[in-house]
Amino acid sequence: MKKIFLGIFIALFAFSCETVKDTAQTQNDSAPEIWEEGISTLSGIITNVVQEKDGQTITLKAKDGTDYSCVISIPNLGKNHEQYREFREGENITFRGNLSNDNRMTVREVLENR
Repeated sequence: MKKIFLGIFIALFAFSCETVKDTAQTQNDSAPEIWEEGISTLSGIITNVVQEKDGQTITLKAKDGTDYSCVISIPNLGKNHEQYREFREGENITFRGNLSNDNRMTVREVLENR
């Protein structure tokens, strides 16, 4: 019985290592990373910031040269509202949120690049 459990444990360990390896390889791609529930991750340089009534509209140039329009506000950040701040042109930043087909993102989380 112990041999069966040991065999299952070794098999699960081997498959989980392969999954981690595949995830690391996809993170190096320049395409947006898509998470569960339609959440995507975008990284790039801020090229324009427009202050709006309750937030900011940020143009983010991704590594592949694609421009994305990212809308960030305290209500959209929800439980991550403490991440709201004034962003500036030239910053290297990563956003996570809902990405539409027209390259617009509603930002749900800010991941600082340092």
